[in-house]
Amino acid sequence: MKQRIITGFILFAILFPALYVGGWPLRAVVVFFLSFSAYETINAMGKKFPKWLMFILLGCVLALGLIDLTYILPLTITLIIFLFLMVIVDEQFTLDDIAYLFLMTLIMALTLRSVAEIQALGTRLVVYIASITYATDTAAYFAGYYFGKHKLNPRISPKKTIEGSIGGWISGFLIGMLFGFVFIKNLPFQLILLSSFVLPVIGQIGDLAFSAIKRHYNIKDFGSLFPAHGGVLDRIDSLIFNLIFFYVLLTFFI
Repeated sequence: MKQRIITGFILFAILFPALYVGGWPLRAVVVFFLSFSAYETINAMGKKFPKWLMFILLGCVLALGLIDLTYILPLTITLIIFLFLMVIVDEQFTLDDIAYLFLMTLIMALTLRSVAEIQALGTRLVVYIASITYATDTAAYFAGYYFGKHKLNPRISPKKTIEGSIGGWISGFLIGMLFGFVFIKNLPFQLILLSSFVLPVIGQIGDLAFSAIKRHYNIKDFGSLFPAHGGVLDRIDSLIFNLIFFYVLLTFFI
């Protein structure tokens, strides 16, 4: 636990300034995390797969996340054809593998677009989402550690408990409401209330979703970049889901 707490504080100290300032520091952090995410996505599939796939994956993520919406459909079709071609020419690739690669590419590209759209409304919004996410994650960990008795979903994540999940939701909701009330003045209060209520749940769904991927590929963590925390994807799984879902909420209020 001690190593986990120390690493968490170091990550917060490094990332918070970039999230708060926005601009090129935030873009640099996003590209850094996406690059490692692409590597970990391929690495999770096993050593039999060529590592050059990560460059194709990262290129597709950046293209889908940055290009004009007019070209999204042609690029997506090209990606689908390429992935099926890999199954045809290389017997090691399965339909499960290309479905996983397509889904991860789409998720990361949507995250990139969501960050850009959210940041355009103010960098504090990104901090708001991150605060809810990691308040939920931290409180869920400690609530589960000290009070957890009933398993949440042992098939996917044996250590997570219902008590931890509830504790995480309470913390995420309170932090979200406090941060939103004090720092966010340019958005409707109804949006802050709804997102503070919903994002702690969405973040936990994201955590479980990526845990399901790890179960499928029989790995403990996506990587080992952060001691006691795993890899990049292990740390941003909840944040990814919260970013893309907050963008969904924005479309109904803005």
